[in-house]
Amino acid sequence: MNYLTSSLQWFNSQNRQRQITQACGALLIIALTTLLGYWALSPSYAVLFNHLDNRDANQILSQLEQSNIAYQLRNNGSDILIDKQLIDKTRIKLMGSGLQFNNSVGFELFDKTDFGMTDFSQKINYQRALQGELERTISSLDEIKQARVHLVIPESHLFQQEDNLPRAAVTLHLNRALSSQQVRSIQQLVTASVAHLPQANVVIVDQKGNSLTAAEEDSSANHFTSKKQVEHYLNDKIMQMLHRIFSDEDVMVKIDATLNYDELQRELLKPQKDGMITHEKETQHSTTTKTDKTPANQDVTREKTYQFGSEKESFKRANGTIERLTISVVVPKNTPLETINQIQRLVKSVVGFDAKRGDSISVEALINPVERASSEQIISKPVNHSKLLTYIGIAGLSVLLGAAIMLRLKARTRRQQLLIELNQWLIEHG
Repeated sequence: MNYLTSSLQWFNSQNRQRQITQACGALLIIALTTLLGYWALSPSYAVLFNHLDNRDANQILSQLEQSNIAYQLRNNGSDILIDKQLIDKTRIKLMGSGLQFNNSVGFELFDKTDFGMTDFSQKINYQRALQGELERTISSLDEIKQARVHLVIPESHLFQQEDNLPRAAVTLHLNRALSSQQVRSIQQLVTASVAHLPQANVVIVDQKGNSLTAAEEDSSANHFTSKKQVEHYLNDKIMQMLHRIFSDEDVMVKIDATLNYDELQRELLKPQKDGMITHEKETQHSTTTKTDKTPANQDVTREKTYQFGSEKESFKRANGTIERLTISVVVPKNTPLETINQIQRLVKSVVGFDAKRGDSISVEALINPVERASSEQIISKPVNHSKLLTYIGIAGLSVLLGAAIMLRLKARTRRQQLLIELNQWLIEHG
């Protein structure tokens, strides 16, 4: 109590400005202490589940409210956050409670066996379970928010002549775009999960209705991409070599590659000259008289069956082979003729030039680097020195004005401090 009284007396003995300053400082310290205490004692929230739809979020929130677990919502309710220390325990508890996300039903559909179910109902349930398992697996990818899988599994009959193969349609709600390799991987995943399902019968579309699978009619785009890749590869090989020769000069290389995508399959049958005995039979015939029991005439008949085989050779040419190359190389104008011939031979060796195939090459000396440099100097705009000086002057005035304002504020603060000290001294010695 004495300490509080002395503190109040000391506070009342101060001047008005110091009282206000000390009161503001005390309030600031109390506010900071309160905020730090709230921050230290409040739980640290982290993401429990994210990118949820309304149905799944409602199921999870119901479970959290039943367990009396505090939560927060973000991104319009699609992200659920809880205490960081409770994430692992809560996630395991929710997964064990039998929640079905995205309305997908997996093989837990067969946990309860119904012996009165018909064979047709069993097949329908198996198809539903397979669709649900595929949806869960595909949705586990980071790029995919939600997946829907529809399978068409036809029934097989004994005397069915045409091949009625299964088909699959996959609809993806994407978080970000998929690469062509990822799309093929999803096709392979669905193909490996359904018996007798060819990869060509799997169709994948995104949430905007765009087909992600490459159709057969889009093969021209793939051919054009392969053509650009071959031309770019050969162009880089030539440029790496020419940059060592013309280190300070300009060089230009253009290649046009004609690719052949025709599939050629040929079978050659060669008959064998020497046959193989497949059947051999020997028959003996003899005649006897009535008086003499010994055979008088005997003959032997031999039968042999030969089968002549054949040798079969099959040839298949891969598609996408280079059918023709057209190479154009432009070098500096002052390049000697002997150097041009050497460059032509080197380029032919680098790209695998084949005259029988119809390849052609042209090396020309046309670029004049000196004239290009001079023209660039003429075209370049001159520096406007007047504007530069104006900008420098404005910057200098701004710096001087800022320094003057700072000195004035500092002098004013110093004068106020001296007045306060003088007033305090007069009060103490008055």
